[in-house]
This record gives sequence, C-alpha cells and structure tokens, in this order.
Amino acid sequence: MKRQISMAGGGLERTPFYGFQVPPEIKSFSKIKKAFNLEKNSWKNILNFVNQYLVEQNFSNDRFEEVVAGVPLTEEETKGVVAAMITVARCVFRNPIIRQEHFQEDLQNLKFPEASIGILLKMLFGANRAVIDASVVESRVSLPRFLALKWRVDVTISNTLLQRALTPTILCELLLRNGKSNLFEISIEKFHELRYNVALVLKDMEELELQHRALKIA
Repeated sequence: MKRQISMAGGGLERTPFYGFQVPPEIKSFSKIKKAFNLEKNSWKNILNFVNQYLVEQNFSNDRFEEVVAGVPLTEEETKGVVAAMITVARCVFRNPIIRQEHFQEDLQNLKFPEASIGILLKMLFGANRAVIDASVVESRVSLPRFLALKWRVDVTISNTLLQRALTPTILCELLLRNGKSNLFEISIEKFHELRYNVALVLKDMEELELQHRALKIA
C-alpha cells in the first residue's frame, strides 16, 4: 500500500501518517505473524521499552534483554517489532497535524493488532507526549538560531577609480544565540533580490499554513 485517501469532511484527500510509502520497518513487522497474537501485557512490555528509548534517546541492551525474556518472540522478531514501533513514533513526530482518529484509522488499515493500537494512542497522543517531544528537541542536532540583526547604510563618496561614486551599500551584523556574530555587506541590487526572495518564501509559507488548516478541519 502506497497511499490512503480519506474523503471525510468535504472530500479532501488525506495522506497517512507515514507518508506516501509504507516504511520498510513497518512492512517487515507485518511479516512477523507471532506479533499479531501477542497479549496486551506483552505489548505493554514492548511499548514501555520504546517509550523509554524515545525519552532517553538511548538503547539499553540490558532492558531489551528483559523485554525479550518477557515476550513469546525470538530476539530477532522482538527487534523487528521494536524497530517498527519506533518508526511509527518518528513518523507521528514528523507530522504534527495528524489527528488521533486518523492515526488510529491508518493503523487499522495497516492491520496492526488492536492490543497495540490503544497503547500507541496513549503513548503518542497522551500526557506523556510532551516529555517525548522535549527529549527529541533536546537531542536534535541543529544550527545556531538567529537572535537579532543590526544594519546600517554606508555610502561610498569616492574611490581610487572614480572621484564621485555615491554608491550605497548595506552593512549587516547577524547575531546568533551561541554568542557569535557574522558581518557582511550587501549591495542595493542584492538587497532587493533578498527582499523579493524573502517575500516569496513568506507567501509560500502562508499558502502551506492554509492548506494544513484545511486538512485539520477534514
């Protein structure tokens, strides 16, 4: 299955939480037949481990061995199930507009065991979600963030080639949250090009936001 379409709420198409193609980890999970006969306690054991991994961003081999000992699966099968559940969680984190009922519908269409769906909903849409989100953001590799911009206009009255140039340039200082700053100079032509491109990006962002609102209403 590559794509699901929901026509609810006015006939708008809806892409499933994982995107246009089913991730390979979820495809492999569907082939682990014994996983679909697991009892609720086994799913709690597995998903508690997944939740711990997402919060701590650390794969504990000792804890994993405890999970393997507590479920009727081989070590390789348990790894496959855990990998699929982590992939499901990451797909949800990358799709902040996904609604709980749509997520549940997608899991049912993927033939996920009912015993696992309820626990996944509680884990990814319950009170614990804020803790996982904070851990993911903290561990994410990112570039220094923008803090402030200082600028001034300089006018070159003359240079060695021309007695009277009167060429304006814009001198900018970009301040970053890591304490560093970058100083650069922009010609009037490049400034107008930058202004146009920024306006174009803002317009595209506004259009995307309107589309996301329409999908949320659906």
